[in-house]
Amino acid sequence: MKNQTFYTQFALVNCIGLLLVLGMLLIPALAHHFSMGIFSIFLLGGFVLASFISGKKALASQNKNDFTRLIIGLIFAKFAVCILGVFIYNKTFLPSDSNYLIPFFTLYLLYSYFEFKVLSALGYQKKNNQ
Repeated sequence: MKNQTFYTQFALVNCIGLLLVLGMLLIPALAHHFSMGIFSIFLLGGFVLASFISGKKALASQNKNDFTRLIIGLIFAKFAVCILGVFIYNKTFLPSDSNYLIPFFTLYLLYSYFEFKVLSALGYQKKNNQ
């Protein structure tokens, strides 16, 4: 995957995420969790960006297993970062209900799909270059 392709698609995914968060403002039960939506965009968007950059570096490695190790490491790291992010949000903003998890998991699914697509494209690129 070329850098320009990634950044164009990344911008599109961020716009979709922002539209979803803005759409939450129309739902009264979710409107007061706008900050969680914005927090999620930055957290998950940053993670996808880091995944792409580290995936490109793993492709350049001489060790064939680096890319596989990266994917496994990213699964665990994303899990830990997301749990930590929800914990920090919960302790910082002290939400009165658990509806704040709805925007988080909606965006989590969006960014996870995009990350899967990006890493699959990188893996396919690696396979064809060998």
